[in-house]
Amino acid sequence: MAGSAYSLTVLGGTRSYKAERMRPIPALDPNKLTRNELGQLVNSTPLGECTTRSRLDRQMNRAGRRWDDGRNIRLLDYLRWLAREVDRPAKPKHDSRSA
Repeated sequence: MAGSAYSLTVLGGTRSYKAERMRPIPALDPNKLTRNELGQLVNSTPLGECTTRSRLDRQMNRAGRRWDDGRNIRLLDYLRWLAREVDRPAKPKHDSRSA
């Protein structure tokens, strides 16, 4: 295998790679993501950086254990919770001076 080459055609261009340069990408289990894996996954979209570790920690505190078990995050449960948070109406600001 060491010395064999592969060709890859992407959008009209062909590139050749040697087998030594190609490393397997480990598969992610969407039911067992770590905080770092979730952050990397969310931030690797064309939108760029969408979340930070501190924001994710705050979301985990707010959600309780709805989408994580303290060690692993369930991606679909996180996305479902996040969509509900976005749809939730904003809390009215309470001004204590007006009372």
